[in-house]
This record gives sequence, structure tokens and C-alpha cells, in this order.
Amino acid sequence: SHNMADIANMADQVLVISDAKKVMEGTPQEVFGKREELKKMGLSVPPVTELMERLREAGLDIEENILDLDKAEEEIAKCLERE
Repeated sequence: SHNMADIANMADQVLVISDAKKVMEGTPQEVFGKREELKKMGLSVPPVTELMERLREAGLDIEENILDLDKAEEEIAKCLERE
């Protein structure tokens, strides 16, 4: 699949293939934690992961590599409580 949100939510293991070669393998957390490497191959991370990374880049103290909406909501709420 090329739907990164589906992959993050349904897979226990992810295999990334580029130019007919295995280039990455691991849990969704491990694979989507390599955002820059994925970008270089023309792939992305789940939209919620991208959003959370942008919030971190903007200076919010939010956990890295969040893959689902429930966890994202929890992290944003914690961050707002600290503010």
C-alpha cells in the first residue's frame, strides 16, 4: 500500500522497497521514524506524524514519531496543560 496512515494503523511490520530492493524493514515506529530517508525515496509518513513533527519543529514539547490520532490528541492535550 502507499497509504501511510493505513500502514501505520494496520501493520506490525513494514517493508520498504525501492528500485526492486529492500531498503528498510521494521515496525511502523521504526520505519516512520526515518522520515528524511523516506522523503528521499519519494515516500511520506502518516499525515498525523507529519503534523506532530511540524508542531515539534515549532517548539512544542511533544513526543516524537506519533502514528495515530488518539496518541496525537493525548500528546497535544498534555502539551497544552503544561502551557
